[in-house]
Amino acid sequence: MGFPSKLSYVAFAKYSPKGETHLSQVSRVIRSAVKNDTYISFTNAGKTESVNGIEFLAAKIVAAIQQYPFLKDCLNGDVVLVPIPRSAPLKTKDALWPPLRICQALLAAGLGSEISPLLIRSHAVQKSATAPKGMRATPEDHYDSTAIDNDVPALIEKPITLVDDVVTRGSSFVGMFRRLAEAFPNRTIRCFALIQTLSEGEVDKIILPVQGTITRYPSGRLWRDTGGGAQQSWNF
Repeated sequence: MGFPSKLSYVAFAKYSPKGETHLSQVSRVIRSAVKNDTYISFTNAGKTESVNGIEFLAAKIVAAIQQYPFLKDCLNGDVVLVPIPRSAPLKTKDALWPPLRICQALLAAGLGSEISPLLIRSHAVQKSATAPKGMRATPEDHYDSTAIDNDVPALIEKPITLVDDVVTRGSSFVGMFRRLAEAFPNRTIRCFALIQTLSEGEVDKIILPVQGTITRYPSGRLWRDTGGGAQQSWNF
């Protein structure tokens, strides 16, 4: 089995790493809270309140899910939530792992049947946030550095939702989708990211569920249709 040439994904919110408007700046605060599993503060009726960023967005999903059939297909009481592994093998059981925390928040909200950490890193890949230009991990890197944890029980009859914190290029989804599809050839596998990156322009609305497509060409170039008519492409 090769890499998928087209892969659908669902994302719930979006953020702009370069935008200058107030909303774009707020999107970066939320993204940081998700990546670091920290709290965001806001003022409500004159009172300052703090809420965990991941749990805040999970609650927003519960409120919005009935409006978006594609979102409900990914997140429901029948799916197995599989967190995308960190860029390097975990050194301790309590190490920061945002996709796992997202899965835990989704499960607590009734948006999954169980969490199954099926994927593990066998060796580290370049971390996207600190990668020099042209040095980000490719789908091949993600595939080659990931293995199925055979010690984790899997309910074969249930569909899988592969969960990530932020999707930018989509290389993690493409590489790990192949790894899961090879291990579970008869399983329905969907991809969900809590946040997607808007690499250019300003955020007009932070919470906007979309269903997009990642296209992988034979050259290795990825082309991501962000679900709202916008398209972004990258070479590695």
